[in-house]
Amino acid sequence: ITYNTQLHFYNLNPNLTQPAMMVQPDMSEVFVPVVDGFLVTVDEAQAHLKTLMELIPSLHGAEKKAESILLPAIQAGCAALKAANRPGKVIMFHSGLPTAAGPGQLKNREDKKLLNTDKEATLLVPADPLYEKVARECVDAGVAVDMFLFPHSYVDLATIGKIPGATG
Repeated sequence: ITYNTQLHFYNLNPNLTQPAMMVQPDMSEVFVPVVDGFLVTVDEAQAHLKTLMELIPSLHGAEKKAESILLPAIQAGCAALKAANRPGKVIMFHSGLPTAAGPGQLKNREDKKLLNTDKEATLLVPADPLYEKVARECVDAGVAVDMFLFPHSYVDLATIGKIPGATG
């Protein structure tokens, strides 16, 4: 899965001549458009994986959107493993605050005026309980989520960190 303000699923079924991308623009109800060809072994889809790794920069390299989602991508990864009746791991690489409209949208809460005051602790409380709910759903499905963050500015780790913290 790749994502910006939409989810991009890739069908890596070895019977296809090349990987196929499916786009899910509606983030209100995340679903997995295809299970067969989505979860594949490296051995059976090695050629398609190589092609996809070469295609991704050209498909998304010119992307100029500053906003992105995060929570729907995690939900999609969990849903895919659940649909396949498999436990597993979702590995996320993310670089900013998820400010795009949709579930899990966050606002910048960084306020230097709160530092060294009684209200500083409010910055350490999750801003959206939906992240904790999704974390519980992942745990129930046997899905661990690892996140690698590469922020260039504020990222609400108190909120998004609930998912990898709860799922292990």
